[in-house]
Amino acid sequence: MEKDRTEHELLSVVAYLYYYADMNQADIADRLFISRSTVSRLIKKARSSGVVELKINEPWQRNLVLEDRLKSILGVSGARVLAGDSSIPDDTALTMLGEMVSFYISCNMESSDILGISWGNTFSRVVDSIVSGRRIPFTVVPIMGSLTWPKVNPESTEINYRFSKSYSAKFVPLDAPLYADDTETFTNLYRKSDVAAALETARSADMVLTGVASIDDIIEENKTSKAALDKLKQLGCIGRIGGHLYDISGCEIEGNFKDLHIGLSYEELKNIGNVMCVASHIKKAEAVYGAVKSGIVDSLFITESLAEKILSIAADRRV
Repeated sequence: MEKDRTEHELLSVVAYLYYYADMNQADIADRLFISRSTVSRLIKKARSSGVVELKINEPWQRNLVLEDRLKSILGVSGARVLAGDSSIPDDTALTMLGEMVSFYISCNMESSDILGISWGNTFSRVVDSIVSGRRIPFTVVPIMGSLTWPKVNPESTEINYRFSKSYSAKFVPLDAPLYADDTETFTNLYRKSDVAAALETARSADMVLTGVASIDDIIEENKTSKAALDKLKQLGCIGRIGGHLYDISGCEIEGNFKDLHIGLSYEELKNIGNVMCVASHIKKAEAVYGAVKSGIVDSLFITESLAEKILSIAADRRV
C-alpha cells in the first residue's frame, strides 16, 4: 500500500513538472536524480493510469451524446456532431464542419498517405473553410469524374486542386466525365493511361472525404432528363455518393448511371475502410442514412439537427 502511494506521488510530481512547470524530461531527471528514460516511462504511466487526464478544448461545441448514439445505433466508427439548433445558417454550419474536417485531417494524415476526395456544393464550402497550419505532402486524388467535363478546368478539378494546395499536398487529376455517353466512350476512357493511373491511386486511398447529394440536389443540377429522373424516383433513389445512386437501404441503383460511371466502384468505396461524409442540411438525412447503410460511410461530420433526423429515420425503419 505504501509502495503504491509512493509511486503515485512520484507520478504526480513528474506530471506536474512536465505539464505545469514546462520542464523538459532532461531537467526533470536531473532534479529527481533519475534517468531520462525513467521520466519518459513515468509520464506515459501518469496518462495511462489516470493521474493525468488530458482535455483538448476544441473551438467547436460538439454534441457528444448524439455522437455516441450514432456510433451505437448506426454502427459508424466515428462521428462529429456540431452542436447548435437548426437556426444556425447552413453556410455557417458548413464552415464550422470544414474546420472540424481540417483539424481531423491535420491530426491523422501522414506524408505517405493517399486521400480520395469528391466534389459538389458541400465539398466546395468545406474547402473554402480549411485553414491548415500543417504542410503535409500526402497525395490527393478524385474518386470520380466530373459533371462539367470536358472543360479545360472542370469545376470539380478546380475544387480538388484548391483542397490539395491547402496542405501543400500532391494532386493527381482524373481527367474524365462522371458518366460516359456510351459503352465505347467508357471503354476508351478506361484505356487512357492517366485515367487508369488516377483510379489505381484512388483504389489505394487510406481515407476518403466526400459529401452526399440528395435526390433534390440531383434534380436541381438539371443535367439529367426528366424521364431519367422520374425513373430514378420509381426505383427508390434517395441519394448519390461518389457518383453512385442508391436507395434508402443503401443498395446501388442499376442502369446506365452504374454501367457508365467513371470512378471507384461501389464495392471499391466499401473497401476503403475510412470514408468520411460531411453534410449539414436536414434535407440530406435520407441520403446520409442510405450512405451509412450501404457500408461505404464509416465516419460522419454533421450538424445536430441532421443527426437527430437521421436517428429518427433509423428508429422508424428499426435501423
